[in-house]
Amino acid sequence: MVYFIITILFFICCEIEANDKPPILAYQSGGFWYFIDEDGKQVFEPKKFDDVLGFSEGLIRVLVKDNDKTHVKYLDLSGKVILEPDFDYAYDFVNGIAMVFNFTDKTKTSKKFGFIDKKGKVVVPCNLNDASQFSEGLAYVSNDDYKGYIDTAGKLIINLNENAGFKFSEGLAAVNNKKFEFGFIDKKGDLVINYRFDEVGYFNEGFAKYNRDNKFGFIDRQGNERIPANFDIVRNFSEGQAFVGLYDTDFRAFWAVIDTNGKYKTRHIFTRVQDYSEGLAAVRDSSLWGYINKDGKYIIEPRFFYADSFRNGIAWVSDRISKEFGFIDTKGNFKIKIPEFDKAFELRFNRRVY
Repeated sequence: MVYFIITILFFICCEIEANDKPPILAYQSGGFWYFIDEDGKQVFEPKKFDDVLGFSEGLIRVLVKDNDKTHVKYLDLSGKVILEPDFDYAYDFVNGIAMVFNFTDKTKTSKKFGFIDKKGKVVVPCNLNDASQFSEGLAYVSNDDYKGYIDTAGKLIINLNENAGFKFSEGLAAVNNKKFEFGFIDKKGDLVINYRFDEVGYFNEGFAKYNRDNKFGFIDRQGNERIPANFDIVRNFSEGQAFVGLYDTDFRAFWAVIDTNGKYKTRHIFTRVQDYSEGLAAVRDSSLWGYINKDGKYIIEPRFFYADSFRNGIAWVSDRISKEFGFIDTKGNFKIKIPEFDKAFELRFNRRVY
């Protein structure tokens, strides 16, 4: 009997070790975290730590508590801890660089930021008053001497003088001036869209949201106001569609779908939404989630307590009534079901789903 058990465990371990697919979901059960791939197989043996924080560039970021102190650690795809940065907090990797910070006071209200590479080498020491994650090879930083964008070697590339900057997307980044008006610069630091907006987002599919007089619309990369600011809240364009919202008298948002010409595809009927992905968008009516196509028609009728976006033909859903949790296909059939668990984190989109 002992020989039989050892043999079974051997084959299980071999199956896990031979699996080189990245994890798509982490879920906690019985104090252990399990990581599965798109086939529903465990990527490595269950691990015990306090939380999962993210997945980026082949590394899983987790949180471990030790004697009332928290530590961020990074695991590789075999589940081995390969990096334990000695900072109060560390973020996901972008462009091979992760932002970190240390608290500078006992009340943990003040921070100093820096950056490390995947070997844990300090690229920029924790002496920055403010910083953002890298995007398109550049990161906004500020200290007592300058504000601007650095490259992945820590070299100052764009000096913003008194302005504040945000992430680059499609070659442009939002910046604001002393009057808190927003415009956009290119990677040379040249102002290509003048300061004239109360608020802006980042570019996606050639559009960025803008705010004027507390209403949102969309501009193109030349700064032209392509869709007027008629909405209370908007999401980015994805696959040629965008969700736009209006508040009711109780400030509850009701969402509709528009195309790049601003034409309505649906009425303002959804209470929560996810962006389009692989031709479908998860939407919630008054209480349940389902999926609509680009014409705004339900392809999967609302029946889920929560629904996430599709990627590679599957999407995470949860149904607390039937107690079914896992990934469905585009027809709404379960492809992977997850056993009872306490927490779940969707690693493809880096967000908690339960």
